[in-house]
Amino acid sequence: MLNDLLVCFGVSGTVIPKLWQKPCDNKAQNGYPKAAAAAGRNLSPVHSTLDLYKRQLLPGPKLDVLSKTLLGNIDDCLCWERLEALYVITENSISLKDFCAEFLVDVITRTLFGDRIYELEPELVEHFLDFNDDAWMLVFQVPQSAASKLSKARSKILKCFAAYTAASDDFKYGRAWLIENVMDEQKALDISDQDRAALLLMIYWA
Repeated sequence: MLNDLLVCFGVSGTVIPKLWQKPCDNKAQNGYPKAAAAAGRNLSPVHSTLDLYKRQLLPGPKLDVLSKTLLGNIDDCLCWERLEALYVITENSISLKDFCAEFLVDVITRTLFGDRIYELEPELVEHFLDFNDDAWMLVFQVPQSAASKLSKARSKILKCFAAYTAASDDFKYGRAWLIENVMDEQKALDISDQDRAALLLMIYWA
C-alpha cells in the first residue's frame, strides 16, 4: 500500500527498494548527518523519516524551536497590512474556511521550508490546496489524466521541490530540523532531486 502511494506521489519505482534498505554500517556513520550517526541509528530511509518525525515533534529542544518558529510565522502572517494586501475587505464577507486553509498552509510551509521557497513558486499554497482537495484519489488509486486538477497541482509542487532540493543550504535557511535531516539522509543515499521532491511532498501533505 505504501509503495503504491509513493509511486502515486511521484517516487520512481526503481527507488522504492532503496527506501526500505538499511545502509551499511560504514555508510550510516560516514554518509549520514551527525544527528543520525550520533544516535547509532541504522534505519532504512522510510523508518528513519518516522524516527526524525518523533525527534522533531516530541517534547524537547527541537520542538521548542519549531514551536517558536511557528508562532512567529503566525504573528507575521496575521499582521493587518499583510491581510489587507491579500484580501479585498468589503461589506461582503470572505470565506472563513478558505481563509483558515490558506493561512494554516502558509505558516506551516514557512515553518518547514523557510520563507524563500516562495521565490521558487509564489503560488505554492494554492497548488497545495488544489492537490489536497483531490489527494484521496491517490490513496484509492483513482486514475488521473495529466490535465486533472490533481495532476497539475502535483506537477507544479514537484517542480518547486526539485528546485528546492537542488538549491544551496543558504537558500534553505530557516527550514525545520526535520526537513534538513531528511534531505541530508536522502542525498547521502544518492536519491535524485526528483525523487527527493516527491518524498518531500509526502511530508508536506502528511
